[in-house]
Amino acid sequence: MRKIYRGIYTMDLIINQKNKENLIIPKLFRDVSAAGIILTSIVPETSNRFIFLPLIIMWVLFSFFSDTRGFKKTFIDPNIKSYSVYLWIFTYFIFYITGYMKGEGIENYLTNYARFGFSILLFSYYIEACDYKAIRRLTFFSMGCIIYTCIMTLRALYLYPNAARLLSTGREELIEGLTGMMIGSYGFFYGLVFITITILGGLKSGIIKKHKFIFVALLGLFIFTVFKASFMIAILILTIISVLLLFNVKNTANLAAVTLILLSLFLILSPAIYNVFVFFGDTVKSEDLSMRFYEMAYFLKYGNADGTLDLASRLDLYAISLKSFLSSPIIGVGGYYGYGTSFFGIGGHSAFLDELAKYGVLGSGFLFVALISNARFVYRRFKDNKQKMVYYCSMLAFFILGAINTLLFIPIAIMGYFVVPGIIFSISKIEKNLIN
Repeated sequence: MRKIYRGIYTMDLIINQKNKENLIIPKLFRDVSAAGIILTSIVPETSNRFIFLPLIIMWVLFSFFSDTRGFKKTFIDPNIKSYSVYLWIFTYFIFYITGYMKGEGIENYLTNYARFGFSILLFSYYIEACDYKAIRRLTFFSMGCIIYTCIMTLRALYLYPNAARLLSTGREELIEGLTGMMIGSYGFFYGLVFITITILGGLKSGIIKKHKFIFVALLGLFIFTVFKASFMIAILILTIISVLLLFNVKNTANLAAVTLILLSLFLILSPAIYNVFVFFGDTVKSEDLSMRFYEMAYFLKYGNADGTLDLASRLDLYAISLKSFLSSPIIGVGGYYGYGTSFFGIGGHSAFLDELAKYGVLGSGFLFVALISNARFVYRRFKDNKQKMVYYCSMLAFFILGAINTLLFIPIAIMGYFVVPGIIFSISKIEKNLIN
C-alpha cells in the first residue's frame, strides 16, 4: 500500500513539474509584455499608443495561458474592482456615440481612459495568480525605468530649469525648443511623489530592512527631482503625507483624528508657517515656484486669494467645476475636448470635480468605485499594520491629487497602482505577511 501511495505521489510531482515547464515560455512572454507596458507608461520617449496596444494584446493572451484561474478571477468572474472599470469605460463610450462627449481628439482621450483602466487592474492579476516572483522582477524593472527617467530629466532641467512646467502645458509654441530632450511628464512627477512616499514610509516604519543605503540614495534622488520640477502641489502633497507618516496613519478613522490634530496645530503655528513660506519664496531660484510660495504665505496671512495670480485662478476653476456639477449632478453638463485654443474640459484643475461636472454621478461614479475598490483589494492583502500604513499613505496622496489637480494619466496609474504596492510586496516576507 505504501508503495502505491509513493507511486501516486511521485507521478503527481512529475506532472506538476511538467506543467511548470510548459508554463515557462508563456510566463516569459507575459512578463516581457508587462515590462513593455511599464516602459511605455513611465519613460516619456517610449510612450506610444500604437506600441501599447499590441503589448496589451500579447499580455492578455499569455496571461490567460500562464494562469487561467488568476486571469478569470481578475477579468472575467464578476467582481467590483474589475467590472467597475468596464462600466466606467462603457458609460463614457455611450456618452461618446450619443454626442455627449465630443471634440477634436476625443478618441485619444477614450484610448487614454481604457489604458488607465487596464493599468489599475494589472497588479490584481499577479496577486490573483500568486506570482510574487514576477511582482518583484517587474517592480525592479519599473524602478530602473524611474531612475533612468529621473536622471535624464535632471539633465534637461539643468539646461532648462522651467522645462517640466512648460511641457505640462501642452502648448506647442512653448515646448518647441524642448524637442529631442527626455523630460519626465506631468504624470511622471506625481507618480514619483507616490514612490517617494512609499520609500520614506518603508524606511520610517522599518519594513525596509536590507539595502537601506540604496533606498536612502533613491529617496534623495526622487525628492530632488520632484523639487527641481517646480510643481508646487507635488511638493505640498509630499510634505503633507510625510507628516502623516509620523502619525502611522493606516485607515480612515486614524486619518480623521490626525487631521483634526494637524489642523489645530496648523492654526496655532500659522505665523511660523507663514515665515517658512516667505523664506522659501525668497530662497528658491525658480520664479514659478517662488511665486507660489509667496501666494501660499499671502493666503495664510489674509485668509483669501485676493491679489494672487495662480491661486486665485485655481480657486475660480474649482468653483466652475463645482457649480457645473451642482447644475446637473446626475449626468453632468457634457464633456467637450479640444486642442490649441479650443475649449477643454470644465475647470480643468480637479480631476474628481471635473469628471463629476462633465458626466455627473451616473457617468463618473464607476470611476470612483474602480479607484477605491482596486486600492482596497491590495490594502486587504496586507495583514501587517506597518505595510498597511505605508500603502494607505501612498494611496492617500493619489486621492488628494485627484481632488486638487488633474489625475487621469498613465504614469500616475502605473506608478500608483502597480509600482507602489510592488515595492511593498517586494520588501515583504511574502508567505508570512500577505494574505492570499
